[in-house]
Amino acid sequence: MFFFNSSYAFGYGANILVSRRLANMPYVLWVAAFNSAQILLFCLVETLFFPSVHRSTSQQGEKERNAFATSPILHAFNRSGLAVFLAANLLTGLVNLTVPTLDVKMPQAMAILVLYTGVLTGLALIMDKYNLKLRL
Repeated sequence: MFFFNSSYAFGYGANILVSRRLANMPYVLWVAAFNSAQILLFCLVETLFFPSVHRSTSQQGEKERNAFATSPILHAFNRSGLAVFLAANLLTGLVNLTVPTLDVKMPQAMAILVLYTGVLTGLALIMDKYNLKLRL
């Protein structure tokens, strides 16, 4: 569908350029195709490297296999998603207010991104370690 919508193939295509700003049909089809391919890739990786995760006979066995297949960082982010999301928004605002982001050179920008990621990962791990949760 993306090919026929974004080109003039065989005299039937619409020949519409992909535009994120307009959110037109080729853009929607491109995003759907990209995300579907990414989910397929994740499914293949999980099937190849962790084939026994979904073949458990008991609930306890399924928990153990899921814990084996999930990294501690991903588990921490999954447990405290709302708090990390809110902290990320506040941290983004803090960076935007204190740093002239358009004038920053590449090494400083990478340092800011690594620090940003480290702070959010540290927050998620601390919340997981002390069993803290933010719920609505």
